[in-house]
Amino acid sequence: MAYCEEGLTVGLFSPFLKKSILPSSANLANPANWSNQTEVGLAGLAAGGKSEICTDLLPPAWFPKASPSIVKEEPFGLDQPPPLLKAAWLRLLEGCPEGVKPVTREMAVFDLALLFGDWGKLITDWRWTAGDVFDYPAGLAWSIKGSPVIAIGKGMAMTRDERIWKRQG
Repeated sequence: MAYCEEGLTVGLFSPFLKKSILPSSANLANPANWSNQTEVGLAGLAAGGKSEICTDLLPPAWFPKASPSIVKEEPFGLDQPPPLLKAAWLRLLEGCPEGVKPVTREMAVFDLALLFGDWGKLITDWRWTAGDVFDYPAGLAWSIKGSPVIAIGKGMAMTRDERIWKRQG
């Protein structure tokens, strides 16, 4: 079933949904027509149903999980997570840590793939722990926020937008 959030409209078709969601001008123009938890299917659209953004756009369980490639950049990168961080990396790929929004987790996964590809050898040499990188909200994974790490040291990292993250302990 596709359930929709109040006040949002979009045109959407997904092979994972059994429904196609199309915007109607009445929804965009008049907030009174927006409803919470409205189920919209093809039959409902034909009958003049409302359209909203659907909240269940997840692929089925059998669909392969997306994970970014870690591309090794010489001289400091690795093509996989550093050994001390591998278990935490795999847990992050499996799902959202408690209290983390899915979009934040997704950004962290891609940020970390780039971090490991660029700086993985140094992270390994300096024995950064899973806590240094993955603890929420103080770990580096949650601090990068889409701005790649351009400088790194034993106890710090600097992002392209000049934010400094300091290693705890």
